[in-house]
Amino acid sequence: MSQTPFIFDVTSANFEQLVLENSFHKPVLVDFWAEWCAPCKALMPLLAKITEEYQGELLLAKVNCDIEQEVVARFGVRSLPTVVLFKDGQPVDGFAGAQPESAIRAMLEPHVQLPPAPEADQLEAAQALFAEGRIGEAENLLKQLLAEDNENAAVLILYARCLAERAELGEKREAIIAVTIPEQPGSFKRFCQAVGKRQITEFNYRYHTDGNAHIFVGVQTHPELDPRSALIDHLRKQDFPVLDLTDNELAKLHIRHMVGGHADAVSSERVFRFEFPERPGALFNFLNRLGGHWNISMFHYRNHGAAHGRVLAALQVPDDEQHLLSEALDEIGYPYWDETENPAYQLFLG
Repeated sequence: MSQTPFIFDVTSANFEQLVLENSFHKPVLVDFWAEWCAPCKALMPLLAKITEEYQGELLLAKVNCDIEQEVVARFGVRSLPTVVLFKDGQPVDGFAGAQPESAIRAMLEPHVQLPPAPEADQLEAAQALFAEGRIGEAENLLKQLLAEDNENAAVLILYARCLAERAELGEKREAIIAVTIPEQPGSFKRFCQAVGKRQITEFNYRYHTDGNAHIFVGVQTHPELDPRSALIDHLRKQDFPVLDLTDNELAKLHIRHMVGGHADAVSSERVFRFEFPERPGALFNFLNRLGGHWNISMFHYRNHGAAHGRVLAALQVPDDEQHLLSEALDEIGYPYWDETENPAYQLFLG
């Protein structure tokens, strides 16, 4: 039974037309199967899924071996499932037995190309790359979209954000630093006070020991009015040990995405997602309202130029103070979601 025009049953009567003749125009994958063959039935939906992704650039023909003995004998099929790829009227590749999806795709790759993804999918992919900080990859994808339509507003906006993000470091408008602060309530607040009115563009931290905390921070600077050196000197005068990572490629490309891990010594940890308004002082307001009452054991934030910044934070809150935390968060007024029971957090960070 045919699910789509690209997938169909063939018989000895129409094999010549549907497989051999069609293969001069598009590759045809022939699936030899039988009703009693369990691996055949497991393979069928996988072949159908792959065929659909090719959107007509690949055809799938199914041969019921219990019925079409003539075709089976013609091609010497001796085990099931057997899958044969035809091009230009000839078998060019194939396999016997159930295979993983990766092996099937690898077999097809030299013979047929996947069609380009729809524009909406490519834009979503570019947005995801941008959110992950993979600016160069996002730019390349957006350039392809702009080559097809240079008036697409959504693409143009994201492309401009990519250029601006890349320029921040290239024009020395962002300092990337590692700062050591005491592992105790109020330390984050004190650090933000030291930063002053400068915009914090990134903030990554995970609890490690009871002594000191190492935080990975991005801070907006200006090459002339407020250079990176002035920020670093000011922080050091405030007794904050600072390591300048602005020109450190390992830190910028990899380490910034790897700050974290399990914290076995942390107890009574509550984890929340927040949406912070993207304006100077939003982070300080958050810390100021909490009043240094609870220790922050994890914090992750990166400014991506949107109206709201997405923040992941964890606080150590005793059971008898849970109601106080809820009241404090409600008073701050930023949208938030409790992720303490989220399995991703429990598996990788809890």
